[in-house]
Amino acid sequence: MKKKIVTLSLAAVLAAVPVSSAFASTSENPLLVNQQTSITSTSLTAEQQDQLTENLNALSIIDKYVTLNDDNFYEIDEEVLNYVSQEVFDSYSRGMALTNEALADNLVKIENGQLVSNMPAVVKSFKNDQGTIQPFASAESYWWGFNFKLSNQESKTLAYNIKTQANWATAIFALTGILQPPAAIIAVITNFGANAFINTLEYNTNSLGVNIDVSYIGTVSMYPRAT
Repeated sequence: MKKKIVTLSLAAVLAAVPVSSAFASTSENPLLVNQQTSITSTSLTAEQQDQLTENLNALSIIDKYVTLNDDNFYEIDEEVLNYVSQEVFDSYSRGMALTNEALADNLVKIENGQLVSNMPAVVKSFKNDQGTIQPFASAESYWWGFNFKLSNQESKTLAYNIKTQANWATAIFALTGILQPPAAIIAVITNFGANAFINTLEYNTNSLGVNIDVSYIGTVSMYPRAT
């Protein structure tokens, strides 16, 4: 299946997607970038891709050592270093720190022991008569967010672990610890929801794997890999 990209004006995209108060106008708001500054999509390097593979393979192990402390922030017990590498531990710790930052900023919250988004419902994908509009926009600068490429086996591992583990947040640590995006991206992924994430992931995975795009405008798009 060929990925279709429809270029929109920045104003049109922002008008189409509800923006929560979490994305209010501030100098740190990724939505309100200086249009004279070139901001491009970020993809994994070969080294980061290897780290992602390690992270996904370790997800079920790490999950057993993730807890909430008395302040309702996530912690990872260092005892897990007996079972995973320092690199995996450090990567998960970065993803956890971003999630804790999102909690502190009230972008996400803990509800019944689970991580949930504090954002209003957003458009997860949108279409017009030309096909699916990916999370991409053009103005004087071009930007959208972050891209993860998963192999077929990585996709299956991620889907299986999200299904069988109690902690959806741990899977988010696994992804975001690699690229260390703004904490607002945590809210976007969380808002998609674990069940919808699994279903969309499995539906779009082909023999080569799947691409996952997470955008600043509040969308998560998945599509089969072509290479």
